[in-house]
Amino acid sequence: MLAVLGDPIAHSVSPQVHTRGLRELGIDAVYVAVRCADLASFAQQLAPQWSGLALTAPLKRQAAHLAAAGSHLVTQTGAANTWVRGTDGVWQAHNTDGVGLERAVQRRWPLGKHTRITVLGTGGAARTALWALQGLQLHEPVRVWGRRTADAQALAAEVGARAWSSEDVIESDLLIDCTSAALQGQAPLTPQQYAGTPHVMASTYRPLDTPLLRAARARGCATSDGRGWFLEQACAQFELQQGVPAPRAAMEAQLHAELESEA
Repeated sequence: MLAVLGDPIAHSVSPQVHTRGLRELGIDAVYVAVRCADLASFAQQLAPQWSGLALTAPLKRQAAHLAAAGSHLVTQTGAANTWVRGTDGVWQAHNTDGVGLERAVQRRWPLGKHTRITVLGTGGAARTALWALQGLQLHEPVRVWGRRTADAQALAAEVGARAWSSEDVIESDLLIDCTSAALQGQAPLTPQQYAGTPHVMASTYRPLDTPLLRAARARGCATSDGRGWFLEQACAQFELQQGVPAPRAAMEAQLHAELESEA
């Protein structure tokens, strides 16, 4: 038994994507979605056949603190999106959001050491993105932009990055939008603020085409929606929970089918 937990949770495509992967490999398992806001109470009730959990809002910080052990990225970010139950019955916490972003960036855009990356936002997704991108060994530190300059400066200091002022014109090769602006139908930046940026990437897949991505394309930028990031973190999660390489092509096909059916 496996599950994705969160509140709300009905929007999640994890059950369909992971189930496709399990069936592709003939693994005898069931993957479900469970509405849950209290991970501690839920975990206490789990029978031994529960072997893996995926955690989404509002559970990622709970997951980091409740697990018996956590990965280095979990310690850095204070957030976990994956629990894996060991043979001793002990839950271990991982953060495949970070691994997924690193893989998605490297797969979508070949990076040279001089690539300049800016993360938009100062919340949990941005914090994970900044810590994960430190591992790319870029020539320049990753930079962070926030609506409030003080928040961006505080986050930058925490992760060893640099901060833009909220009014700056951002000079970057890749923008990664980790803000919640798309959920309100807005773009976090004006087009003038990222003039000259060749690539823009979104963190969300709902909505799939965000106001920032549309505006960026209109200016001739290459864009990538949030499917790539989601897919890579899901594959990393699958591999941790099943101990075998994820059938990436099958899982990607299922993800696209789910989102295209909605559209």
